[in-house]
Amino acid sequence: QLYCGLVDQPEAAQAEWRWRVQAGFGQVALALNEVDTAVIALRAAAQANPDDAGLHLLLAEAYWKASLQQEAEQTARLALLLAPDQIETLDWFISFMTRMGKESETYEACQTAVQIAPETIRYWNLLARLQQKRGDVQAARTSLSRLLEIADPLVEDLRSAASTYIQLNELETALSCLERALALSKELNIDLSVEVAELRHRLGHPQAALEVLQQAEEAWRKSYLLHHLRKNDRDIATTAAQIQIREKELKKLIKEYGIVLAQEPGARRQYQRTLKRSMVLSGQGLHSGDK
Repeated sequence: QLYCGLVDQPEAAQAEWRWRVQAGFGQVALALNEVDTAVIALRAAAQANPDDAGLHLLLAEAYWKASLQQEAEQTARLALLLAPDQIETLDWFISFMTRMGKESETYEACQTAVQIAPETIRYWNLLARLQQKRGDVQAARTSLSRLLEIADPLVEDLRSAASTYIQLNELETALSCLERALALSKELNIDLSVEVAELRHRLGHPQAALEVLQQAEEAWRKSYLLHHLRKNDRDIATTAAQIQIREKELKKLIKEYGIVLAQEPGARRQYQRTLKRSMVLSGQGLHSGDK
């Protein structure tokens, strides 16, 4: 009703005014998940202003939400065709094609993206994964090398690169990525510590594997203590006693790692799950119990 009221205004006779109202209304409808309304309004706006890549981008999203996949793909391609060198449109297209499961289109767009924005790590990361998946191992190695040359990578970028290196059976380089990620991580990351320990073990460094788990245990102990000291002024001795109990349990698990190293991979995975559960889930239980 609001839309009909707006387009019935005298100003709506002006084409420039009308398509802007349609576009704005369609964008709001899309945000509110009023999909049918969004499709109608955005389609009308795009028809009135066919050279606007942004309108076609929004219309593609509306088609996607309406489960009109063919229309969504065609409209997305048109949006990219209208702005092939605009990194914002290209970035959206990569994300959109990934959601649609269109690997070939995503691959081609990533190749363009690394040329336009070579300093963006995630484009190299995604390109390397797609190249590895396509069996182009050398190209994947090249993309990963370019990724590692870029300054200030994120922790998740390095973990993703490590995952691809593992797929390529380049465990030493994968471990280097994970250790770099661990050094960059500003918060306790149990999963990352376990990943480093696992790779160190696979590469024949059991003592180094044990050390990273001990470091994680110590970091957990400190963070847990600080949590309680900052949370309230309750008896520090009680909190310390709880910490000591948890610390003993974790140290026992870490000692058991020496036995687990000689067992089958399935046993190691079970150990890892137990360690993370002890550090994280039980820790959360203590937190909730102390409220």
